[in-house]
Amino acid sequence: MKRNKIFRTCAVAVIGLLLVCMAAVPVGAENDLPHVMPVDGNLTRVTPVDVGLTPIVSVDGNLTRVIPVDGGSLVIDEGGGVDCTADAGSWFVENHTPGLVYRFIVECEYVDTNSAIGGTAEFRLEGPDGTVDAWTIDDTLLLNDNWKGTLSVDFMPEGPGAYHWETACNKGGESTSSRGDLVFR
Repeated sequence: MKRNKIFRTCAVAVIGLLLVCMAAVPVGAENDLPHVMPVDGNLTRVTPVDVGLTPIVSVDGNLTRVIPVDGGSLVIDEGGGVDCTADAGSWFVENHTPGLVYRFIVECEYVDTNSAIGGTAEFRLEGPDGTVDAWTIDDTLLLNDNWKGTLSVDFMPEGPGAYHWETACNKGGESTSSRGDLVFR
């Protein structure tokens, strides 16, 4: 009798734990998995973009939905010299919807440790249509010029296909760049 009571208690605890775990899994988790698909003839790992629940804003005087796209990151770090890193991603949109604007947002950071004094640090984002957002920092002697910020450009695709954006940063003789992909069916 005592053994049955313990068994039931354990079974209820296990079932309760399973229910809690199922509730903790995000509803759209299966849609967030990366896909591998051809982009300009090469197999590329792409992540789906969720176009639901996006803000409505005025773009050139017209109200439209703007879908934020993680455009990657740019970092210039003077710790131990100058090191520039750029990382842009690849994104996939299931269905092209005319009239939607996609906003590429790139996180930028400049870490000034006064290891490399003087010069100009440059961050740059170029959208698929050639629109550019850039930021420059003049590295001042003995001052802390640390900076964190974002670059962004808006883009309205004409139709299905693959579109690309470029990110780049440089300081002194160090520079790097990365290309991101936005793919529509």
